[in-house]
Amino acid sequence: MEGELWRRSNFVFFEESGENDGLASLTSPPMDSTTPLLRTPRSRSYSRNSFPPATASSRQNLSRRLSFYPSRLDSDDGASLILKRQRGTLSYLSRRNRNYDDLEDESLFQEGNGLRVWYDDYTTIDWIHDYVKERVRIRRLRSIGGWRGWSLTRLDSLQAWILISIIGVSAGVIASLVAFSQLWLTDVKTGYCSSNFFYRKKYCCPNAPTNATIPCPQWRPWEEEHPISEYWGMSMSQEVFMIGSAAFALLAALITTLSATASKSSHSSHRQIVYHAAGSGVPQVKTILGGFVIRGCLGLRTLVVKSIALAFAVASGLCIGQQGPLVHIACCVGNVSSRLFEKYATNEAKRREMLSAASAAGVSVAFGAPIGGVLFSLEEVSYYFPSKTMWRSFLCALLAAVTLKLINPFGAGKLVMFQVTYDHDWQRFELIPFLLIGLIGGAYGGLFVKASVRWSNFRQQIGLDRNPIIEVVLVSLLTAYLSYGSYLTRIGNNELIGNLFSECNSDDDLQGLCKTTSFGEMMRLITWILFLKTFLTVVTFGIRIPSGIFSPSMVVGACGGRIIGMLVDELQKQHPDHWMFSQCPKDRDCIIPGVYAMVGAAATLSGVTRMTVSLAVIMVELTGALAYVIPIMCSIMVAKWTADFIESKSIYDSLIRRNGHPYLDHKHEYHPKTGSTRHPADAGDVAERPTMTEMDEYLECFSIEKRYTSLEIEAKMTRLSHSRWHEDGGFAVLYGQMLIGYLAYNELSHAWNQIRKAQDMNCRFYFSRPDGDLPDDVEDSPVQELDLSPWMDQAPLSVRSHTSMELVTELFVKLGVKTLCIIEDDGTFVGLIHKKRLLAWLLNEDLS
Repeated sequence: MEGELWRRSNFVFFEESGENDGLASLTSPPMDSTTPLLRTPRSRSYSRNSFPPATASSRQNLSRRLSFYPSRLDSDDGASLILKRQRGTLSYLSRRNRNYDDLEDESLFQEGNGLRVWYDDYTTIDWIHDYVKERVRIRRLRSIGGWRGWSLTRLDSLQAWILISIIGVSAGVIASLVAFSQLWLTDVKTGYCSSNFFYRKKYCCPNAPTNATIPCPQWRPWEEEHPISEYWGMSMSQEVFMIGSAAFALLAALITTLSATASKSSHSSHRQIVYHAAGSGVPQVKTILGGFVIRGCLGLRTLVVKSIALAFAVASGLCIGQQGPLVHIACCVGNVSSRLFEKYATNEAKRREMLSAASAAGVSVAFGAPIGGVLFSLEEVSYYFPSKTMWRSFLCALLAAVTLKLINPFGAGKLVMFQVTYDHDWQRFELIPFLLIGLIGGAYGGLFVKASVRWSNFRQQIGLDRNPIIEVVLVSLLTAYLSYGSYLTRIGNNELIGNLFSECNSDDDLQGLCKTTSFGEMMRLITWILFLKTFLTVVTFGIRIPSGIFSPSMVVGACGGRIIGMLVDELQKQHPDHWMFSQCPKDRDCIIPGVYAMVGAAATLSGVTRMTVSLAVIMVELTGALAYVIPIMCSIMVAKWTADFIESKSIYDSLIRRNGHPYLDHKHEYHPKTGSTRHPADAGDVAERPTMTEMDEYLECFSIEKRYTSLEIEAKMTRLSHSRWHEDGGFAVLYGQMLIGYLAYNELSHAWNQIRKAQDMNCRFYFSRPDGDLPDDVEDSPVQELDLSPWMDQAPLSVRSHTSMELVTELFVKLGVKTLCIIEDDGTFVGLIHKKRLLAWLLNEDLS
């Protein structure tokens, strides 16, 4: 029989019109008023335990049963345009132009896992379904024989490396453009180059010494061009500096508002406005890689907006970093680029492998540390990290670093501004101050996490969070006013870190860091910078612009470390003959304060983020001093222990918890709090149980022995939507009280919305029986019927009700389970546990 699939109102319709053994062709003939909305099923459906041979009749039955399958699977956002997918004309940058599961792939139905629509916003992905889907795709591809099969298989493997190359090179180019823009904007706040307005100060006077006291002849400060009297007790230079800082911060805030998206939240059933380009982005990336869906967070708009806003935000002089946002930007590149290839565009689990590699590229361009980037992706953000992902992450980070090196945005051949080298080895007695630095850095990290939470609550109490643009301008003015007093506080964080890491010598006074003549004056200067940066970091953290925490934490740690290094150096100079300093050479300095600054930066950053292995490798790659790996490792380990003692959560985990993201950390042990008891619980105790009616029918379940009207479907969905986590919930499909399958809320919601849009409220829904038969009277019913069996998971994971919750937790963590069905020993359905409910139980939250 010849079949035609017709598209109308996001439906695909089937109508018999002749004889043909093939599947229905994709055509779109003109529709008239006599076109049936839904095909009334009149044939037996396939059994859930077996699939009929691939004959013409079975394919025809398959097309009938999937007559509902939409040509555009989308969420219930009201969009109902029909997208005509023609070969060679697919818009590859739009994810919504594809169906998530392939309609014509019969082998996918044989797995019995059910079809899926696109995951809704603020829901978890089904790792198991996506793994099965990928295995089915590979099996089908390898079934092709001959040279054609060999070529297609090799081309399929090559797609991953092509995509990795695109992500790596793109991340390097974008990071270079951000660096170029940020450096030029920073210089424009103080003046301009008379020879070429678009020259930075460094290129305006390329042969001028780096000493900050010697002016550049071609560089014209603004106060010289417009000499006016002082206002408010400030010079013209200070006024221009403050106005420029506030203007750049205002532009960054206004640009960030362009990323506003209406998103769902776990705290409320209503949508709220979320600015995806604001903040670091690392907590969101970490949550997404853990199997969570946040619509728009890694989209093209976020990529463009955050890249532009980041340059203005860093140039404003605020106490923020650009390393975290660069990781977010790299992941946006990876997400957008993944849409070029079908196997990544329509498989969320596979796409997250590319996002893991992209995060490695982000760290590579942020710190100039490709190996550290791979370890960062493994240690900090990735949830699923197989060996092949490590190889791809390595190549992606390498290409990103090479691209940044070739473009050379800093003009000195360095990958980052604070890249330094040391040629002196450390002495054994220095291990004691290194451990002390780790202790202080860890204490700062734990206290900073607590202070950030307190400050966030205070901002909400006084209403600053409701006026984000005003808050950004006020913070920028405060930062510019307090920072103008010293040249070292006026320069950018990255440049300041580079100066603190470096050694003092006669050729370079490090822009005033080494020009002081007395020890006390230098100590007072660095101590002022330490307290100023600490205060500004706490106040600035959380404002609505692209901002990271890496650079500010490193500045604070570098100041503290350099202070301790200077104290040890002064002690050695005052007592050179002491037995403790007997190993010091007599022909050169024994203590290098810059080394202590580097160790302090590592310790503080570890205390804030709880990074360990990746951070040690990053610091070694930054300095090129492999001899200092032991002091770095010791300080990092002590810092992590100290920070964990003060505050168990890192800054990223704190933000994830504050935003209400259901991130199930596979590296974390969910023990009860000290002093509290958690009694042993079984799966049946935690499961969400359905409500039994007087007719012995479950309200939150479906029966394959009954047909359901549109009103009954709406009533069930309305009841489930009142639950706390309905987006990740669903309905058990029962035969009597025996569990037969599971239908997710997302799939049923999509089916209901399409029926509602088509205005066919007389349609009825049913499920096929396990033996393949239809419910009673379905074949002879004059009413349009819709079989939901293709959307049903016919083999849901289930455990007995007396199963320990420890085992249930391991199933969710190790297997990536989205929903677990709970049954009795005889197969009677008990209830459901999904990821959000499990996490609420682990955190001792109310499950009602």
